[in-house]
Amino acid sequence: MASRRLLNLTELAAALGVSKATATRWKKKGLPLNPAGKITIAAAEAWRAQPKNKPKQAGKAQGDALIPSEKNELEEDAAGRKALTQYRQAKAAKEMMAVRELRGELVPISEIDGLLVTRALEFRRGLESLENKLPARFPEVAAKLKAALHAEFRSLLLRYSRPDPILDGKRKRKKR
Repeated sequence: MASRRLLNLTELAAALGVSKATATRWKKKGLPLNPAGKITIAAAEAWRAQPKNKPKQAGKAQGDALIPSEKNELEEDAAGRKALTQYRQAKAAKEMMAVRELRGELVPISEIDGLLVTRALEFRRGLESLENKLPARFPEVAAKLKAALHAEFRSLLLRYSRPDPILDGKRKRKKR
């Protein structure tokens, strides 16, 4: 009884366990629908059973076995689609970067490096100036404070700086 019921494409796809897009492709290939766009399951299965309407890809029909060359072609096709998708994503990202560069939203790495070095040197000079400013405010512990600050600043500079011949003691500091 259920095979005599008329189904639209969405219902047919659900009944046969395929996507609506597959059912739509069948319609374009000549699936015999009535004027209202409906068909019975039995008629759809009979149409699919015809040799010209059998699926050609893996996983589309139960029991279809692929010969090794067809399997390789399908795997290569899937890998090709994945590569094409990755290429398109990379191309879109590159185009977006170009747009952001034109808008002035991006700064060249060489400029960023220079800005970071400038800020780091300013920070270093600020730390070094504290060695002289703080002991002057606390004369009773000036010598101990100056020595403690000097040791801590050197430790911080060694930990967070690029290799520096001055800090390593290989070159003398220039007087300002």
